[in-house]
Formats: sequence, C-alpha cells, structure tokens
Amino acid sequence: NLKYKELYEVNELATQFYSLVLTRDIGRRGQNYLKERKINPERLKDFRLGYAPSSGGLITYMKQKGVNVERLINAGLISQNREVFHDRIIFPIFNLAGRVIGFGGRGIDDYIQPKYLNSPESPIFKKGEILYGLFQAKESMKAKSEAILVEGYFDLLSLYQSNIKNICAPLGTALTENQSLLIS
Repeated sequence: NLKYKELYEVNELATQFYSLVLTRDIGRRGQNYLKERKINPERLKDFRLGYAPSSGGLITYMKQKGVNVERLINAGLISQNREVFHDRIIFPIFNLAGRVIGFGGRGIDDYIQPKYLNSPESPIFKKGEILYGLFQAKESMKAKSEAILVEGYFDLLSLYQSNIKNICAPLGTALTENQSLLIS
C-alpha cells in the first residue's frame, strides 16, 4: 500500500534527523538531559533516540530530501504549520518488523506541556496496538518466556542498558487487550 510505504519513509527520515541532531552541538540540551537521567544513547543504539531542537529544522531537512510538507502533515509531524516536536527527547516507536511507525517526545523542561507527547494516530500508528520496546525485546522475551512490563520510556531504557532486555511499555495508556495479545 503506497500510503503506508510513504508514512514509513517519512518516519524513517524523521528518525534520521532527530538522531543526527542528538549527536551535534544543536542537540546539547538533549545530550545533557539524557546524562541527567543516566541514559547512554551509545548503549541503546537499537532504540535510535533523538532530539527535536527548539529551533525546529525538520521541515528544512525534509525539503532537502525531497519530502513535501503534505507528507509531513500526513505523518503527524507537522500541525498548523508547526513542527509537532520542539525541545523534546524523541523516542521512535517501532512495529514488530522494526519500522518506525510513530514517535514519543519528552519535554526537556517540566513546564513544557504536555510533558509527554505522542504522534497522532495514523494508518500505521495506533497507540493501543503497539508497545514501546517490543521490537527490541521480542527475542529476549521468547528466550526467557517472560515479559516485564514497565510504565514508561525511561524505566525501559534504564533497565535495557543494564542488560534486562525482555521488557516493554504501553504508550502512556492503560494496557489494552491487543497489547496483551501482542506480548503473549
């Protein structure tokens, strides 16, 4: 399906942008925040963490890659002519095949509301049907026949980097029947 393919492509490029920003000077605030939270992106490469700078830049990056604004709107990355994510740590959310289907963003400063923001639902991203970290954890879950469910991104990442890998998290929502089935 072309619509799905386009959404995957846009999300992949956005992931590349946010990850790149986190490694650069413009991503210093994100780097410092992760340090404070004792999160080491080097040990969490599978999660492809990123940072959305307060100055934006995603639209410019996407234009250079030949992606028009309409496709960014469809992917939920732009709303009312503004980039959705600003000054946030970015958590790409993967489906079971390892494709990025959406994003979670954590505001760097606590006054940023909402503190956590997810991509809007799309044909490929339905919050109640996916769990954060499930793609990275599925082999470990199979091997151990056990899944550990935690509340949020940071809980998951700190355990994962301590080598506890059979772990996933609902996306800020109550656990749904679909999510339970996925885990099983």
